[in-house]
Amino acid sequence: MGKENFWSFKAKTFECVAGARKAGICKTSDVLKNETLTIAEEILKITSLSHDVVQNKIDLILKSKGFTVIKEFEIRTYRRGFIDVVARKDGIVVGVEIDGSIPRRKSIEKLNILHPDVAFIVLRRKISKQRKLEISERVNKLACPNFIVIDLCDKRIIIRNLKTNILPKEIKVSFKEAQGIVNFKILSGNYIAKERGWGRSLYHRELEIESETHKKLKELSVRHFQKLGYRTNQMSVGVKGERTISDYFMVKDGIFYFVECLTDKTIRSDPKIIERKLKLSKYAPMWFVLERTTNLGLFPKRDNIKFLLVDMRKGKCSIPREREGSNLVWQLGESDDPSAIPKLIEFTKSGNANERRLAASGLGKLARYKPQIYKACPHLIKLLKDEKPQVRQYAAKALGKIGYVKALPNLRELLNDKKIYVRKAAEIAIKNCELEYEKYKRREEGIPC
Repeated sequence: MGKENFWSFKAKTFECVAGARKAGICKTSDVLKNETLTIAEEILKITSLSHDVVQNKIDLILKSKGFTVIKEFEIRTYRRGFIDVVARKDGIVVGVEIDGSIPRRKSIEKLNILHPDVAFIVLRRKISKQRKLEISERVNKLACPNFIVIDLCDKRIIIRNLKTNILPKEIKVSFKEAQGIVNFKILSGNYIAKERGWGRSLYHRELEIESETHKKLKELSVRHFQKLGYRTNQMSVGVKGERTISDYFMVKDGIFYFVECLTDKTIRSDPKIIERKLKLSKYAPMWFVLERTTNLGLFPKRDNIKFLLVDMRKGKCSIPREREGSNLVWQLGESDDPSAIPKLIEFTKSGNANERRLAASGLGKLARYKPQIYKACPHLIKLLKDEKPQVRQYAAKALGKIGYVKALPNLRELLNDKKIYVRKAAEIAIKNCELEYEKYKRREEGIPC
């Protein structure tokens, strides 16, 4: 069979899927599961541990099952690479990566780009006990619905994850289909890159300047949107006449969306980047993928702009609630960013008691950012006399966390408050402030704390 590139392969696969849907032919979960296990059993019979031999044997196994097979299948998206074996049959795509004693990160990335219906990872070397946990952690990052990890040395299946799956879901949208939805001219990022005179494709430029944080934002957001039913395409695109591009695009319910991933570092180093990217929102709705909630305040409030927040540590995505009232105060308090302090100070003057309470609570969470947090202390002292007991309680807690010694007389007045939880909060705050005062005296006298 002649060499087939990534895009023609995917186009033929979509044609197979569409034809199967029209004909009412569905790959039920049982059929797919049984076929996958049969292939896995055949792979386990391979005796050689040589990469080339294993690759050729798997090629023959898949061909015997009626698959169209391509070896060294080239992936051309934001990361270039070759998948050892790729096969297609009735719209079902199978991807095979052959590695040593542990799946390589590159192998996981390549399979996630292809997003096959079934992925096989074949390990050719002895696996130590320490490696087993690491294998599970890496394989859990696979985005495909069904996968099997095979240990050729010990002739066993290490991990088997076969979920209920009917006909492959359409999780990707083609450039041609997206162009048919909109009434403006979409241009690929590479075309715009040539217009700008970069001299090379956008793909090669991204490899040089794209940060690991940006890559992770992109990867996590694509998975999240696909779970929500969006069909994505990781091609950078722009609009004819506009000299800016988005990271990728997607479609849901016949609506086209631009998606832009912005890291905190990018926003700080290039303040005008938001203004440039917002030009695309004139043509279609736009999603911004961000790291921190405080960055929400940098965007105008428009109906066609949406946000996805990514927790980089936990690898989780969430869509923030409406950016107004109490929800914004809570987001500012959770931001762990000192730039939120002035905004929270303004909310301590709000006519809404819940917003004042959340502002006091948020300032307490930012207590470690000194000396910036000291600007909030006079406002927190005023809240100690608030008519609402919960506002008084959280104001006392915040002052205690800050260790603001000047607030001690005001905190002692709360020891006679009607509400017991306010009195307890005041007692704890007084202790913390007194400890802070003792530390200050020791530092003044030159005694180590």
